[in-house]
Parts: sequence; structure tokens; C-alpha cells
Amino acid sequence: MYDMPGIPGKLLRSLNKTLARCSQFESDRKLKTVFNHELLKAWRNQVREADSVEDRVDLVIDLLIDQQRSDTRTSLLVLFLVVLRERIEEDNTLYGELDYLARELGNVLQVSISPRTCEEANPDDQHMIFTADWLRLLESIQAVGKVNVPQIIRGQLTECFPTGTGWLVAPNLALTCWHVIKARGDLGGRPRDADLKMQVTNSVLTFDYMQPGQGVEYQVTGIECYDATLDYALLSLKDRADYPLSKRQCLKLDVDLPLTLQKGLYIIQHPKGQPQQNSAGRFVRYKNDQPECILHSAPSEDGTSGAPVLNVTNWKVTALHNGENDNAHLREATLLRAILSHIQKGNRNVYNNIMNAH
Repeated sequence: MYDMPGIPGKLLRSLNKTLARCSQFESDRKLKTVFNHELLKAWRNQVREADSVEDRVDLVIDLLIDQQRSDTRTSLLVLFLVVLRERIEEDNTLYGELDYLARELGNVLQVSISPRTCEEANPDDQHMIFTADWLRLLESIQAVGKVNVPQIIRGQLTECFPTGTGWLVAPNLALTCWHVIKARGDLGGRPRDADLKMQVTNSVLTFDYMQPGQGVEYQVTGIECYDATLDYALLSLKDRADYPLSKRQCLKLDVDLPLTLQKGLYIIQHPKGQPQQNSAGRFVRYKNDQPECILHSAPSEDGTSGAPVLNVTNWKVTALHNGENDNAHLREATLLRAILSHIQKGNRNVYNNIMNAH
């Protein structure tokens, strides 16, 4: 082990000791499997072989310490710790040690990642994400998935398969938009009850869809609550023995968030049915004729409907994204407190299940 610029000696010693205990460093082959992850695969071929666990640890730290992903401005070393942590059971002490190291290194390395403070460096005031925030975002993305709905008209399956975004509000409950589940697009109107039931029970919510060919699918079993005005639908999901929903954290809620022009918002989404993506924006104003609806500036596309709108201060959900506003530069979202109030009035047991999950 040798000195590493930017990392305090005590933290560096803890980092080396913890990594040396991880089984992934037992061989060059095992170590490279960590770099198969989407966040790290661009650096896989740069991993050098070594004859000992200690040398592999030093070489990996040396490789990643000064590098960051250009799309997230996040330290590669921090991302490596997060990816490694997710390969370890939560009840293993290594999980907690890696989690602690990722957060501590995030706090240390974010200073060197964004040292410039000149206004000219960001004239449009584009939102940036600190490393510590990126770690919290990584914890959130596992609860967000792509919704696929078959369009059924008079009992017949059409060639239209609308997509949207959904997210876990409780272990077996997911929120999305009513218009996504309605699956009528420009046709308007409510589907016949028989058609709606077929659409719902043949819909699928896919998590971990980060690139083509990836993802874990869960079948939708029913609608617990919905409202066309608030444009939300609360779906129940069929669990899987191989990928139990209880292992997948649901998103935390922030129903009383004070919204001002300074409030940064973030959306985790599946635009156009594509692999998961993210966008940042700000609260702009409340919608004039709908106080339960807000307008925001985070970019979105068809397929984003149903995505969670997160408060970047604490990474909790404050609203449900609905789509474009008549103003082409703004998007609409329904405040979560209005949705939860509607659920509470319509189905108190389901409401209690949601609250108990938080």
C-alpha cells in the first residue's frame, strides 16, 4: 500500500483492508466480473493483472482514483464501491463497510470533482449532482421500472403496446399514470371494463432495465385505486420467488415539501420505452386551474409518464410525472399528497400498507 493523493491516510488504510477481504479480489478473473457492470464496463480492459490480493487492490485504486464518469461527474472509485457492495448480502459486515467507505469517499472526492466556482463555467445554471447525491440516486433506481401495457379494444389485442414508467411505493404496490394503464392515447375515453381488466392483468413492470436484454419482469395483477383527474393508478404486483419484491427498496415519500423556484427536482424514467434514464430540472409554478398539479422543467419524453419526481435535497418523491404541458417548455406532475389523500378515502387498508412501508 502506498500514499494516495486526495484520500486521508486513515481512510485509505480502511479502504485497502476492506477491499482485501472481498472475494472478488482473490483472482484477476473474479475482479473483472465486477467491471461487467454497466457503470464500469468501459474500464474493464484497463484492469491490470496481479499476483496477489494486495497488488490487485492497489492497482484498482490507482486506476480509478482520478477518473470519473463524464455523464454524472461521479468518481469511478466511489461507483466501484457501490457496485461491489450490491454483490454482497446486506447482513454481511462487508456490506456495511463498503457502504460507509463509498459515502466517506464521496464526501472527500466531490471537492476535487467540482472545484470551479466561476459563473462562466455554468452560465445556464444547469443542475449538477454531487457524488453523495449520486449514491442516493443509485439506491433509488432499483425501485423504478418500465411499464408495458397491451392495448385491447373489444376483446381484441391491437398492434399498439404503450409504455410508461412506474415505481414501488410499497413492496407489492407500484404507482404509474392512469392514462398509461388506460392505453387509449388519442382515442380518449375509458376502456370497457372487460378490456381494462385484460389490459391490467397482461401488463408487466420491468425493473433493472439498464440496457437491452436486461431486466426483471413482474406481472401486474390488478388496480387497487385510480383517478382520471389526478391521473394516477396504483397497481398490485405478483411477487417472484427468485427475485422477491421485499428485497427491492420502495421509494421514500415527501408529501409536505415546500416548493419554491429554488427547488431542484429529478426524474428517473424510461423515455420511449428505452433503458432507464434520468433528468434534472426545477419547480416552476403550480398549475393555475389545478392546485394539486405542478409545472416543472425536467426533460421528458413519451414513456416518462408515471415517473417519480424526486426532491434532490433528500431524494424522496414529491410528485408523479404526467406529461407535457400546453407550454412546450414545461411538464406536469401531480403532487403526491393529493394522490395519497385520494387513496386514503377510497381504500384505507391500502393506504395503511403504503404508510407502513415508510
